[in-house]
Amino acid sequence: MLNQIGKLVIMTGLMSSYFFAIPAAAEAWKLRNDKGLVIFSLDAAPFDLTLVCDPEGAFIPPQIYMLVDINGKRLESGVLEVAQGDHTVRLNVEHFAIVPARPDFEWNTATRLLFGGGTLMLKAGARERSLELRAVQGNPCLTRG
Repeated sequence: MLNQIGKLVIMTGLMSSYFFAIPAAAEAWKLRNDKGLVIFSLDAAPFDLTLVCDPEGAFIPPQIYMLVDINGKRLESGVLEVAQGDHTVRLNVEHFAIVPARPDFEWNTATRLLFGGGTLMLKAGARERSLELRAVQGNPCLTRG
């Protein structure tokens, strides 16, 4: 009987270490199209990011911006930091949105990081979140000169 309990304890220990070794699922961008705009949404609590891109110039001027919600409340102003490894990009939020200049090195770097997949850190004020993102094919959100 004692021998069987010992085997059960060993098997339980092996099984629990197996379950802890499974990596967490990566977050994924949700994509939708609306009147020529490409809209990406990411729910990574407490952050919700929405990127609106106009790769074909459906609107004049082309629409390209990012909205940042934290715990369901739209960020009115401040800075969103996007970091991966040695790269950190700081994007200014003004009047509830991040609107890049044309061309905008910081914006293009941030969208490459956000769509490139891998481990990322998002930070705005006192809130921060590390997350694993799935890569997105292509990047329709790049600004051009």
